[in-house]
Amino acid sequence: MRKPGARKWPVLWMGWGLGAWLLSLSGLADECPYAVLRTNSNAETALGAWELQARSPRMDFPNMQDKGRVQCLRPGVWGMPVPCGASIAATGKSLDVRVAGYQGFPEADGWIPMVAFTPKAAGKYAISGQLKIWFNGDPNAKDAVQWAVVTAMAESAFKPLAGDKVGNGAVVKMSEQASLQAVELAAGETVGILLWRPANRNVCGGSLTGLAVAPTPAPAAAK
Repeated sequence: MRKPGARKWPVLWMGWGLGAWLLSLSGLADECPYAVLRTNSNAETALGAWELQARSPRMDFPNMQDKGRVQCLRPGVWGMPVPCGASIAATGKSLDVRVAGYQGFPEADGWIPMVAFTPKAAGKYAISGQLKIWFNGDPNAKDAVQWAVVTAMAESAFKPLAGDKVGNGAVVKMSEQASLQAVELAAGETVGILLWRPANRNVCGGSLTGLAVAPTPAPAAAK
């Protein structure tokens, strides 16, 4: 019997999610190299490559086939190929995204940051991490900010895996998204995380912490 006052173990989500959790404990999870991304917009890790990308046009999501290089604005802060109000800051412990609303300049308005991971080997991967949303408009709006996790091949439209429109202060836990527990990636295929304002000029953003990917184990063969 459990002793009075003893704490119960937390209930873990099952299936592929449990497999990814066990892999993270064993050191096989590939954590986002936040510290490296302060000085470099891309980084090689044991499982693949992490990169801070610029993508456009957000107005045509998921058809965002324009890809550009982020530009260093100041230490740890990366801007878009065209000067605009969008940026991504690597703090060493998080990636903080800022996206301005529409300003009436299509060449600049379309660009937003994307955090991308491309594995070295094809396979199934679980995605974990937390995204906390903010924006400076109506605090009661429930659909102020759009977030999305997508896959992409070179010169092709995004394939949305997960996403929603949420309000100020919303917290998205990637490991609780069923579609992110076993993402099948082909060779050269990228998984990316984005957020933006669907409309008007208010600024939005979000903080990504604990971001990691882990290969999911193959199901045991039936005996």
